[in-house]
This record gives sequence, C-alpha cells and structure tokens, in this order.
Amino acid sequence: MSAPYKKRQYWTPEQIKILADNYHESTSEEMVELLGGVFLGQKICDKAKKIGLCKSETYKSKYKISSNGRFSAGIKPWNKGINYKAGGRSIETRFKPGLVPANRSSVGTKRIDTEGYILIKIEEGMHKFRLLHREVWKEHHGEYPSSGMVLVFKDGNKRNCKIDNLECISRKELMLRNSINKYPEEIKDVIRLRAVITRKINGK
Repeated sequence: MSAPYKKRQYWTPEQIKILADNYHESTSEEMVELLGGVFLGQKICDKAKKIGLCKSETYKSKYKISSNGRFSAGIKPWNKGINYKAGGRSIETRFKPGLVPANRSSVGTKRIDTEGYILIKIEEGMHKFRLLHREVWKEHHGEYPSSGMVLVFKDGNKRNCKIDNLECISRKELMLRNSINKYPEEIKDVIRLRAVITRKINGK
C-alpha cells in the first residue's frame, strides 16, 4: 500500500518571519526544528535564497564556509552517513531498471527543427539527432564538408535532402550568393557565371 499523498505546503507569513529572524545564524537541522518539521532543509534554503536571505559572516566562519558558499576541504557535511530514504510516492513514480520511456525516439526518427531543417536520430542516447542533409552528404562522400565549406539546397527547399539537390560551396561563395539578391536579374546572371568560371579555374 502506497503512502498517502501529501498536499503541497505553502509558506505562511509567520513561517517566513521565523525564517527571516533565524536563517542567518541557524543550521539546516535547527531551521527544520524551528519550523516544526513542516519543510525539508533544501526547501528552506530555496525559500531563503528566493527572499534574499544569506548566512552571516559569523556562521560562515564557525562552519568554515568559503565566500562562494562552499564548505572548505576536510569539513564533514551534516548529512554524512545518514541513510536517506525517499518518501511519498517516489517508489511508485521512479523509473525501474530497463524501463524505456514512452516518449523515447528510435534510431532513424526524423523531426523538423525550428529553422525548418530535417533532423534524424543516428544512434541511441540523448542529443543524438543530426542534420539529415549533412548525413546524406557524408553517406555519399565519406565525410562531412571540410571547415570553411557549407551545404546548400539547389532548389532552396530545406526538406529536399536528396544528394543531387545538395551542393558544397565555400562560405565566401555563400555570402556572395546571398548578397546578389539586391541586384537586377541580369547582374545576378553575370555574378553566377563568374562564380562558375572561378570554380573551373580552381579545379572544383
């Protein structure tokens, strides 16, 4: 039988006053006692931080706490050796060994990112999604584009990731292509032709 669910406890003005009057000189255990065991130590610390309370210099000196709020090396934590047991409904809700989350994506899953590119999951684990068009390029060429090079979609459609729609160009050329849009169509043609001739000369 599971433990009864505990209703969320809110801070009363009286409890906040007790916190404000005593937090700067009291340990976590002392504050728990002063507040009648209603709040755990971490919740007390969180509330103190939220309302701008901090430990006094006397307290920091007594318990050898540095200016960044951490205990100095060699200090024994107050909870060392305590066998912590989670209460409430934690046993019911925690993940069991081998349990697969319902929202877990399988390898090969595709999705669209905020910029309209297709992402594909390449292996198990977190943060394993990659840009599909880069994976397609690597599959056909054995590696990703080198540093200073970028992939562009010939038809301008980010979701058309077929290899014959991908072109690898330099960032300089990409900048040039983006900048010619302000020119008339006949000027654009001349600029594009010049880029083609330059690539031929460079053997690309």
